[in-house]
Amino acid sequence: MKVYKCAFTDEELCSDSMPATIEYNGLIMKVPAKFVTAEDADEDDPNPEQVLDVVMYYNLNETTYTKKTYRGHLKSFFAKVCARLEEKGGDLTVDAFKKDSMVFVKEILATFDEWQFYTGAGFDDSGVIVLSKWVGEECFFYYW
Repeated sequence: MKVYKCAFTDEELCSDSMPATIEYNGLIMKVPAKFVTAEDADEDDPNPEQVLDVVMYYNLNETTYTKKTYRGHLKSFFAKVCARLEEKGGDLTVDAFKKDSMVFVKEILATFDEWQFYTGAGFDDSGVIVLSKWVGEECFFYYW
């Protein structure tokens, strides 16, 4: 199993055991979530607590942002990503990252109130913030 970690906080955020699609020219991994019974649910409870599998399996913690504070986070996050891209090289260039990610950022900001934000298990918001959004009856998680 391949585990996906934040490059900046080293927190585990997902794995290849979850079905995923790659979107936005390879920048974003989209993972569908489903409800599962919470690990600490009482076996005798006829209505055990239901939680999203992605949140439970990877110990994600919901956090909040205003549009202004999220823009600030993105500015800091993008600076880190661009510095890392310049340092490491590879197929993805800084210009391509900026161009392709702006399409996703515009979608987030245009529908800001529809998104939820998550940190990893350590509540460290200095790296990747995982996003989720409900589309009808389905919830999807989005990873940079």
